[in-house]
Amino acid sequence: MLLVASCGGNGSDVYLRVCRFGATVSDDSVRFAIYLPGKENVSIVGSFNEWTPKQMNHRADTFFYSIPRPATEYIYYQYVVDGSRRIADPYSSAVLDPEYDWELPRTSRVRTLPPYPSRETHGFVSVVNLLDAPVRNYEQEYHTPKPDNLSIYELCVRDFRVPNGEIGTLENVVRYVDYFVNLGVNAVELMPVAEFEGNNSWGYMPTFPFAIDKAYGSPSDLRRLVSSLHSKGIAVILDIVLNHVAPSSPLVQLYAYDDGSVRGDNPWCNVEHNFGNEEVHWGVDLNHESTHTQRLVDSLLVHYITQYDVDGFRLDFTKGFSNTWHDAQSDPWGSAYDKNRIKILARLLKNVRRVKPDVLMICEHLADEHEERELAQMGYMLWTDLSYAMQQSTMGYADGADASHLDYRTRGYQSPLALGYAESHDCERLMYKCLRWGKRSGAYSVADTTEALHRMAAAATILFSVPGPKMLWQNQENAYYHSINENGRLGQKPREVDWEKDKRVARLRKIYKKLLRLRTKDSIFRTKDYDTHLDGLFKYVILRSVDRSVIAIANFDTQTSDFHLPHSPSGEWIDALSGRSITTMANGKDVRIEPGCSMLLMTK
Repeated sequence: MLLVASCGGNGSDVYLRVCRFGATVSDDSVRFAIYLPGKENVSIVGSFNEWTPKQMNHRADTFFYSIPRPATEYIYYQYVVDGSRRIADPYSSAVLDPEYDWELPRTSRVRTLPPYPSRETHGFVSVVNLLDAPVRNYEQEYHTPKPDNLSIYELCVRDFRVPNGEIGTLENVVRYVDYFVNLGVNAVELMPVAEFEGNNSWGYMPTFPFAIDKAYGSPSDLRRLVSSLHSKGIAVILDIVLNHVAPSSPLVQLYAYDDGSVRGDNPWCNVEHNFGNEEVHWGVDLNHESTHTQRLVDSLLVHYITQYDVDGFRLDFTKGFSNTWHDAQSDPWGSAYDKNRIKILARLLKNVRRVKPDVLMICEHLADEHEERELAQMGYMLWTDLSYAMQQSTMGYADGADASHLDYRTRGYQSPLALGYAESHDCERLMYKCLRWGKRSGAYSVADTTEALHRMAAAATILFSVPGPKMLWQNQENAYYHSINENGRLGQKPREVDWEKDKRVARLRKIYKKLLRLRTKDSIFRTKDYDTHLDGLFKYVILRSVDRSVIAIANFDTQTSDFHLPHSPSGEWIDALSGRSITTMANGKDVRIEPGCSMLLMTK
């Protein structure tokens, strides 16, 4: 891990306190440190000692070793524990993997990797790039958006706008910064970019949480992406996995039996899983009630804030953040109230805020409503899954179409922290559902491509009009129509470039741009004076400020419906989506909404 003490202020002090493990580089030396409670003899091997084990100094369960800074670009190293086991540093900022690195395209290997020292060692090898230090532009004015004004674009680096079959990179995402600006989002959320098993993955099986996965690029590539987005006023949120690690992770292997299973003295991992339901068993479970894990988690989040300037985190499966037993029959998905879990998440948030007071923190919690209200009260945003309700709505079926929980007030939150989304990496695509199972009524068919696209616009109109943070999944603005299960759930999906050029899709994208820019720039979309009607197939949102109103209307039925439009002070309403003007008299006016259509009416 590179330590750069130029972070400034309290952030730097906290970083020095919680991130003192790994490789620390200074002008004239490199210091290695690892915390291994219960171990007695730990050695270090590497390119600086001709791969001959050297005993590390030892104090209070911490082993450390220093060398003069060499005149080379890279340093290789491993720790030798339990007599002969060579293991890479869990705090590595980069690692070499002899099993999978050769699969990477040659251009990626040359750009991000030194050669693997195959004649010297085996297994994962930690690498320190002595020339790769953070470069910050302090003259650049940037302010993290507030949660109630967030419009997040979630993407998978592997799949984002790349030719079919290729693996996307962080460098590729940089090329599309202006695309995000033109679309109107003010935050980009990256699915996990930390080193994971293999090269072709969603990233939810981490091996080295402090390292950037080589399939995506280098630490410099992530810093360049963050800097590029910040220069345009766009925040960066990292999806980060703290519930579990891969069995091959050094956090497991440093305290594992010969067969790889977890030993009882492991300071970070549970021997037994906390869920009786095996559907929620992923990798090796982290023990969040352990002070060692808590220290690791604090170090990890502070590392990405101070070393990469990220603005916040989406914490994956926070329901797993305690050792409370969840019975497979009575509580299979761990949704029951868990006091320990609340305490652990409160501690985590408090410590991260000491480094970045305006940090954006999102929980994928989906648990007991009382528990989520407590997390919202602390300041966490809570993932609010509207996918099923919006799928049913856009397909034209009233059963299950109630999207009322999009309104944070219905969930008992005091602040607009319900992060609503109709699509995410985990959800089926709306367009796919409509084209395959859309309702038919007489001559009208939801499955007709043009009609389905109208319904995509209607879903966006409602979603983005309700106050509170919102998120869209990559290509949602292009009505992506391939199933999440095509090529396997976690597999790469084809990119339909010709579809994106279709005039009807371009119209939908234009509507997304209007909606996203309005909700980001116009304060009425953050008003506390509003009404919603989100159940059934006819949905509307009425927003009010002191002198004007906005009404979002969407008809998801297969029949025409009427909406009584109140009289405005000026007597005129403008549909921001079409530019159409509507004049009302003193007693208002009925507006006819065709099936699948929507309007965003604003008073002049």
